[in-house]
Amino acid sequence: MIKVVFSDQDLKTIDYERFHHPIPRVQRRIEVLWLKSQGLPHKQIAKISGACDNAVTKYLRLYRQGGLDEIRKVNFRRPQSELEKYSDSIELGFRLFKS
Repeated sequence: MIKVVFSDQDLKTIDYERFHHPIPRVQRRIEVLWLKSQGLPHKQIAKISGACDNAVTKYLRLYRQGGLDEIRKVNFRRPQSELEKYSDSIELGFRLFKS
């Protein structure tokens, strides 16, 4: 069990952002924090939030390391196309085709 202490200001922010943050993934993380602040055990937090046990632990560690700023960070994976390395040639060919 991970011990986490929430400031009064963070609890107000958590209570608001669990419903109003624009990124659903962050809402889930914040919901985990809210449930933890209510004294629920990790298994129950995972069940209620829909996060796996490991994710609950990860989110709590992120909060302990960097607070809400760390919880709000989302690194969306953006795969790069194989065609990216040919973009200059494709661009040139497109321009020649249009003219």
